[in-house]
Amino acid sequence: MHGVFNGKAVDIINEAWKIKLASNAKPINTGGTIDAYLIPKANAGWEGGYQGSGQNLDNVVIITLKGTNQLVTGYPAGTWP
Repeated sequence: MHGVFNGKAVDIINEAWKIKLASNAKPINTGGTIDAYLIPKANAGWEGGYQGSGQNLDNVVIITLKGTNQLVTGYPAGTWP
């Protein structure tokens, strides 16, 4: 399963990052070299893939290099894995 964006990925990730900044969200402790954020974003995407249910995903996961705003990846998600 994987998240499929409802719209342009860059736009949705940028909107989610603005939400993160406005809420002063803290990263999830991964114990590694990245910071991970689970940001609420209504209708960010849907659950796709072979076993995907098509369920609406109302969060965006954003991964950055630890202590920076340098994006590694971002994707729609239901919850933190």
